Amino acid sequence: MNTAQVNPQGVTPGATNALPASEPGLQLQTRLLNSIDQAVIATDLHGAITYWNRAAEQLYGWESAEVLGRNILDITPTEQSVEKAQEIMTLLRAGQAWSGEFSVRHRSGRSFPALVTDTPILDDDGQLIGIIGVSSDNSERSRLQSQLQASEQFATATLDALPAHIAVLDRVGEIVTVNRSWRAFGDANPPAPPGAFSESRPRWDRRQLPDLV
Repeated sequence: MNTAQVNPQGVTPGATNALPASEPGLQLQTRLLNSIDQAVIATDLHGAITYWNRAAEQLYGWESAEVLGRNILDITPTEQSVEKAQEIMTLLRAGQAWSGEFSVRHRSGRSFPALVTDTPILDDDGQLIGIIGVSSDNSERSRLQSQLQASEQFATATLDALPAHIAVLDRVGEIVTVNRSWRAFGDANPPAPPGAFSESRPRWDRRQLPDLV
């Protein structure tokens, strides 16, 4: 789900992602948005696309002229994420922002995870006039997270397979994790209450100790 509202009344369906020549300030805004490497898409409150920058063209595979005026729900969400996209749109129309990873699709049909931030835009009178969203491909980060998770699962399984009691400590000596044997030992030998050992420890008198010198 990636939507954005940039001057909601300044772009009309069927136009390119450049703003009208009679509005130089808006032209500058368009150039700035086209210069960033994150996709920016504008919609009205009904989800109709009013702006689609160059990064969006590259990320989703659609030219700006092909999507302007179409509903965002028909373009970027995957079939599996349409329902979630509708929920996000409901939040945005209520004035709430949304950010997170979202499953989107390329024009070719290829799906990929995108990191998305959607924010409702208010006019000077506090009225909701649109939604601004920025998205970027999150595939590499998701791949690395999956690899890290797989490595952690492998390490845990390896430690649990060892019969020795093993604890992993951090740099300051705090226990980070223990293996199955350690946990089983701990379950069978619960810690003694505070002071239990000090109460039963023999109290030696130095005079009772033999001279070792």
